[in-house]
Amino acid sequence: MHNDPCLEGPASRTSRLPASHIARWLFAAGLAFGGVPLAAQAQTVGGVFGPTVNAGELEVEYRLGVELGEDGDDTEYAHRFHAQFAFNDSLRFRAITDFGSGDTGNADLEFRYVQGELQWQYEESGEDGYAAGFRFDYRLNEGDDRADQFGVNWTHQWALSNDWRMRAILLFDVDVGERARDGLFVETRASVSRRLTNGLRIGVDSLNKYGGTDSGFGGFQDQSHQIGPLVTGSIGDVGWYFGPLFGLSDGAPETDIRFRLTRDF
Repeated sequence: MHNDPCLEGPASRTSRLPASHIARWLFAAGLAFGGVPLAAQAQTVGGVFGPTVNAGELEVEYRLGVELGEDGDDTEYAHRFHAQFAFNDSLRFRAITDFGSGDTGNADLEFRYVQGELQWQYEESGEDGYAAGFRFDYRLNEGDDRADQFGVNWTHQWALSNDWRMRAILLFDVDVGERARDGLFVETRASVSRRLTNGLRIGVDSLNKYGGTDSGFGGFQDQSHQIGPLVTGSIGDVGWYFGPLFGLSDGAPETDIRFRLTRDF
């Protein structure tokens, strides 16, 4: 079975949201469009991932992220590769390696990190169309000047109709090691998308990076906030994703380009 790259999940179904899930829907809407600021994180390869795990799943993916240079700065690139497999219908492991430019002021591509992820889907999509899960991450960064990171991510998905889908994620990270920064680093992500009759899916991604609790998060312009359209589809057995992001705050890149190729086995 082929999934939309970075929009993995069961097919949506027409359903009415019961009262018990209205609060969850409002929670997601608040993350995407409410009292917290809209959009993004600076990592150009990030996405709004769903909670769904499929038994027997085996996948490889390549991601390209491009942060366009501004005010004389160089354009920066990120290349990310991952492979993932599911142990069963609720638990999945993913291994990631990343190469990029810009972190050290060197325009050449450099190895930046390896990361392991364990995703647990604790609630399957039922008649109400709601599914949820946790993803646990550990990142080993290259070099002595950057701490490693441990993350816990809480992801939600709603099938609003046969074609419409909404996702919302709360992400928490802490630094690990001698160079660890104090505090808890907080992000939110959200998306709304629609499947078209021609097999494409179109929508909007919103990613927010607020900073750390130790610094008090700062104001909107100090944080990284981006928003942008997305389109996904497939050519044969290969899925593709294209999604530019545009900065809404001074702390965000002005323009990021994200592109992905995914192959399921």
